[in-house]
Amino acid sequence: MENTDQQPWVKNYQPGVPAEIELPTESLVAMLERSVAEAGSAPALEFFGRRTSYTELGEQVDRAAAGLRRLGVRAGDRVALILPNCPQHVVAFYAVLRLGAVVVEHNPLYTSRELRHQFEDHQARVVITWDKAAAETRDREVQKTLLAGTNVQFANGKAARTNLLATDVVSTQEIRKVVANLRNAGAIAQGDDELLGVFDPSVEMDISADATWVAAQQYSNIKALYNGEAGAWMGVRWTRSNFLLTMTGVALVASSTTTVGGAIAATTQIFNLVTSVDNNTGFETIISQQTSSTTGAGATNKLTITMPATAGYTYNVYAGTVSGTLFLSSSGNAPSAVVDILTVPVAGQLAPAPPATGVVVHITWVFGQEAFSVVELDGMSLQTYTTPKGSTDSDPLQQRRKVGWKMAFKSVICNNSYFRRVESGSAF
Repeated sequence: MENTDQQPWVKNYQPGVPAEIELPTESLVAMLERSVAEAGSAPALEFFGRRTSYTELGEQVDRAAAGLRRLGVRAGDRVALILPNCPQHVVAFYAVLRLGAVVVEHNPLYTSRELRHQFEDHQARVVITWDKAAAETRDREVQKTLLAGTNVQFANGKAARTNLLATDVVSTQEIRKVVANLRNAGAIAQGDDELLGVFDPSVEMDISADATWVAAQQYSNIKALYNGEAGAWMGVRWTRSNFLLTMTGVALVASSTTTVGGAIAATTQIFNLVTSVDNNTGFETIISQQTSSTTGAGATNKLTITMPATAGYTYNVYAGTVSGTLFLSSSGNAPSAVVDILTVPVAGQLAPAPPATGVVVHITWVFGQEAFSVVELDGMSLQTYTTPKGSTDSDPLQQRRKVGWKMAFKSVICNNSYFRRVESGSAF
């Protein structure tokens, strides 16, 4: 007999809905498959008047799972979902589970900054998302993927990022080296026998101030605009972007050790650095110099670091026992936060190399065809949705509708030799 005194909500249940159920032992995927087999044409979902049967739902889950599998998603991988309550959310959820992967849910109303903290924690490389943050998410994730490329050139013949100075700028000679490298590697031109280059406005000004450029400009219109592009020079069609990563080196952030509260062994030298993540772009744009601290006696040591106080950033801490090989230990920390590192990581996301203190390093990219790819999930390319209009207290004339969009993608390097990253300083 139902006890409606202790469970008063039961009296509001629809007829036929039991007050208690027997907990199933099968998986969610198995439950869906059974429902598809047994319910068939019965409605599984209803969304703004559009009904989806169990058969249709099962087919959509199958297609989405196949697309995720082609993206390389395997059992145990994390797949992030940033979706509102809609049929696509249900499809994506079960498609991820079908592969044995892990669903990482996010609030679709979170800002890019809030989402970034979570992504730094779970490290998902495949995202099914919507809203205006998608474009920034896609652009940022593509650049992060490309940073894993090893075909790198440091301006003015420097050997590493840490050696660059502000005077080591991109010149015509640097571009010649890039083009020679890519053509010798067999990189295929994008069109008109030209490679595709992307630079930021500072590097653009460096190139336009180069003596060879200035001399050529007197005799030809090399700076003419082509569909918003910056022009062609030395076999490269150049496009400017203000959403390219720059990295600024700053002084070390002091750290200290104490002998209680942690799990780090005695006399362990811990190397560490702190990066500043720009709240607007999501990039680690400021990198401190590496420092180190050595633990005392006992096996309960910890490392303590106070984050910089600058607003507009969150802070990541990297640590390790080998100089120059540091792994992400703590992320998304607020300005002035005191961070305790209880154990030293031995694997994970590697720390970026810091530029010299006070030096801003700019990234320039040059690509041939098939250098990288952004793969879209079948049936999950950019899709736009508009909710039906309706009268509300704030909109009695029904003049507003909500519009949202989503897409699922994965960026991959196809040929490391078909693109080249140039790191430089800038005079501008």
